[in-house]
Amino acid sequence: MSAQPERKIGGFRARSKEAKEETRERILKAAIALYAEMGYEKFSVRKLAERTGYTPRALYSYYKNKDEIVAAVAQDGFEKLARYLDVPSADFAQYLSGIGRAYLRFATENPDLYRLLFMSRPPGMLDVDKVSETVGPAIFARLRENLKNLGLLDDASREAGGPAQDILWGLAHGLASLTITLPYFTPERMNAAFDFLVKNVEPPLRMYFEMRKGKK
Repeated sequence: MSAQPERKIGGFRARSKEAKEETRERILKAAIALYAEMGYEKFSVRKLAERTGYTPRALYSYYKNKDEIVAAVAQDGFEKLARYLDVPSADFAQYLSGIGRAYLRFATENPDLYRLLFMSRPPGMLDVDKVSETVGPAIFARLRENLKNLGLLDDASREAGGPAQDILWGLAHGLASLTITLPYFTPERMNAAFDFLVKNVEPPLRMYFEMRKGKK
């Protein structure tokens, strides 16, 4: 007779844990929307409580403080960026253009999130730093796999692009930062600059990858 109560208690605990995870997910979705509207400085637990209908004290039972909530927003942001960067890779020129445009589109469509991930991260945000260190390698692993599919890397190549990759990322980041920071640096101006970049770097970059292929 003692086994039945144990099953009931176990089922209750499982349901309770599941319900807590569902509530945590609802809070996170509200936090993502609120952060997109307000950015880090205006975002607060109190405002999140107003948005969700929970008391601040109740929110602290799911997240220990504002920075942990923001770290969860950053985690979702990196995952969102990875989805943006999942572009076709049938041809190198098409892939280079597609992944660059996807990166710039992510920045311009999610400016406050982009600032959190790559620009004005508040000091001491160690939780966000840990998220970046965890998710970043997965994004680059996907990039490396796409380049292998294009025949530009092989299994012996440990990095997707080395310094060339970092330079391209820096250039794309510069265009994205200018566009979301300066009103006069319009998306049209950004796209024109990116078109110029792709046109001039695609041939030598393809040659660079072909030369690196097979080198350890």
